[in-house]
Amino acid sequence: ISVFTTVNSTQAQIVSTITVTPTFTNGGVSCEGASETFTITVNPIASVVATPVSGVLCSEDSTAITLTSISSGTTAVTYAWVANIHSSPLGGTITGFSSQSVGLNSSIIQTLNNSGTSPGVVRYTITPYIDSCAGTSIDVDVTVNPKGQVNAISNQVLCTGEATALVTFDTENTGGTTTYSWFMDTPIGLSPTSGTGNLPSFTTANAGITPLVSIVTVTPTFENNGISCIGTPDTFTITVNPTPEISAQIAEICSGEAFTITPVNGNNGDIVPVGTTYTWTVVSNSNVDGEANVITPQSSVSQTLTNTSNTEQTIVYTVTPTSGASGACVGASFTVTVTVLPTPIVTASTLSAVICSTDAPSISLSTVNTPTTPGVFNVTYGWTVSVLTPPVGGSLSGFSDQSSSSLATIAQVLTNSGTSPGIVRYIVTPYIGSCAGASINVDVTVNPKGQVNAVADLVFCTGEASTVVAFGTQNTTGITSYAWSMDTEIGLGTLSGL
Repeated sequence: ISVFTTVNSTQAQIVSTITVTPTFTNGGVSCEGASETFTITVNPIASVVATPVSGVLCSEDSTAITLTSISSGTTAVTYAWVANIHSSPLGGTITGFSSQSVGLNSSIIQTLNNSGTSPGVVRYTITPYIDSCAGTSIDVDVTVNPKGQVNAISNQVLCTGEATALVTFDTENTGGTTTYSWFMDTPIGLSPTSGTGNLPSFTTANAGITPLVSIVTVTPTFENNGISCIGTPDTFTITVNPTPEISAQIAEICSGEAFTITPVNGNNGDIVPVGTTYTWTVVSNSNVDGEANVITPQSSVSQTLTNTSNTEQTIVYTVTPTSGASGACVGASFTVTVTVLPTPIVTASTLSAVICSTDAPSISLSTVNTPTTPGVFNVTYGWTVSVLTPPVGGSLSGFSDQSSSSLATIAQVLTNSGTSPGIVRYIVTPYIGSCAGASINVDVTVNPKGQVNAVADLVFCTGEASTVVAFGTQNTTGITSYAWSMDTEIGLGTLSGL
């Protein structure tokens, strides 16, 4: 049998049995011997089928290519493949693939990574073998999509009531479609707090007193050839600082004192964010000293004011509150109206009076202060009283202190049980509301009542001259005079005398 090229157009091996019959010839005689047989097996050209014939997957996912064959031969069909990048992604490469020499492995399971920004293609060239007979190769292309990617988004800081900027999401990825879903962890004025596509502009809301920080999580999804690849979420924040809302305030102070207004959150429905500061302008009053505009932010509204008149005066401040971490949220202005009471002044009709024991002085108290609104800021008087000088041999009684009152006359019945004058001192203080003026001293001298020592009865004979009757007293520090009278004429020639 000469050399020939085998042929097998089927998918199974062909076995040809060859019978060899020998014949020996000699002397013209041919002698046929016993036949021998052998076989020639011709394996087919092996074929391979890949399932799927091509594929699309996401970066970091694995291929799942199953290899099968309808061919059969002297040995089981084995496979070899060569893997290469057929199309590189933009800005990166594909890794994770590898080739296989001839072997029984009939599945291509490899995790492929795309580090670029567009789809890339890995081509597997697969060759089937029966024994050492190579079959017909096929190509399987696997498209590897990049994962979804979203570019960084800038944070926003706003005041409540301000509109956010429209947030347009974008990506570096190409060669497919990127969509975006977002979620806000804290409500700040937008409803609902989740959605797809770009984040719309909306009016922020923060009814509290501290900044609200909403974390917005954006998840990108890249889609190509019907395969969606979810990328790593990115986050940014929207901070909404509260804005002060403060109602009008009032204060009442004494002349020369400081008022301080520090609004409190919740009072009268006020919203006073943490860290609120204040600047103000003030309308000048010619009767008040100390008012001034302030442009440097303060933690409270406060100034020391002096009333230079005799009536109450009013100062009106227009205050601008500002809050926010950077002092960015300016609230509506509110007014602070301060009533500055004058310094009360008291005058007494006399600063020194003298009365008899068991009498009452009548000392009138008055003032130069005149209230603008009668009955609202009238002057009242209070006093403390004590014995300045006690009398000899006794004491003074009948006096008492008076708290602030509209009573404007010192008229207490005072008693001196001693034998010399005593002095009671009234320290009188004027008030307008709780504002005290300068005190004055009013001294009342309380004389003891006249006193005469007992005189012994006298007996004379008619025609006899009487003795001089001299009157005496226990009283001192004064002059005691005596008036006498007789109820019966007995020779003196008068019934009374001094």
